[in-house]
Amino acid sequence: MIIRNFKIYTNKINKHFLISLDSDWHISSNGSVTNALMVNKVIKEIKPDIRIIAGDIIDDTSTLLGNNVKKIVKILKESESICPTFISLGNHDISKISFTDNIKWHQDLRLNWYQELENNTSSKLVYNNKLYEGTVYLNDKIEIISLNPPYSYYFTNRESTDNFLSIYQKRNINFLTDESYYHILVVHSASALIELVDTLSIVKNADLILSGHMHGGMLPLIIRNIVEFSSTHYGLCTPNQKILKDAKYCYGKIVRNNKIFLINPGLTKIGPEKGLISNLNCIYPSEMYTIDLIPIKKRSLKR
Repeated sequence: MIIRNFKIYTNKINKHFLISLDSDWHISSNGSVTNALMVNKVIKEIKPDIRIIAGDIIDDTSTLLGNNVKKIVKILKESESICPTFISLGNHDISKISFTDNIKWHQDLRLNWYQELENNTSSKLVYNNKLYEGTVYLNDKIEIISLNPPYSYYFTNRESTDNFLSIYQKRNINFLTDESYYHILVVHSASALIELVDTLSIVKNADLILSGHMHGGMLPLIIRNIVEFSSTHYGLCTPNQKILKDAKYCYGKIVRNNKIFLINPGLTKIGPEKGLISNLNCIYPSEMYTIDLIPIKKRSLKR
């Protein structure tokens, strides 16, 4: 397990606030839950103020028919007992994916599963059987909003920036609090948001954007450490079928117009739905982030 720490200084908070970020468990119906258990072990030691899981807990909705559902719920309940735990849904959490029968929306989908996630964590995922978006955490200095883009965004429009803009201009979701609060936005894939940093109001009003999904661009860690000097953080390939020079925003810290994006490479790089290819996970470590929000005092004006 690779644990990478980011320190972020802000004058919007009064005391230190620690966030744990992980993503992309990709647990199949009978697959291993070892990586998820490892994160629970870490958060027991570091005791963050909150934990954020940025999507793709399951590898696809067929997991909901297997033996691992109870194990996943147990892991999440344990996490919630350590600190408030928030889940943002990913594309694999809402679809059936396989090489043999392509992608199907709603196959094996059980809305009571999302209700169960909500009941056992601090998440707000379901409201009247509809996927929920909006504020999931609010204290006297910090507000967190989670976005859960639809199936069409991921699979029909291949994470198109224009499509994301169209969806969220219509939904008109925004922070409840003013700019004196520290605003955190969580979404499984941030690739479109980086391009919309000056366009979409919810991105303009965010201080920190947390995500996963990109699987580190499928670059082995040693190569990533060498090429990370690039501010665009290129990879080999991405889930939205981009390769090489088009495979960008794949991992780490990216800053655009004073907005900080942290893109977690995930616990599992190659999901079980890829079949034998998933055996190559041995060359990719599981990775999680910790984020220290550190207060800085506002300078008083001298008379």
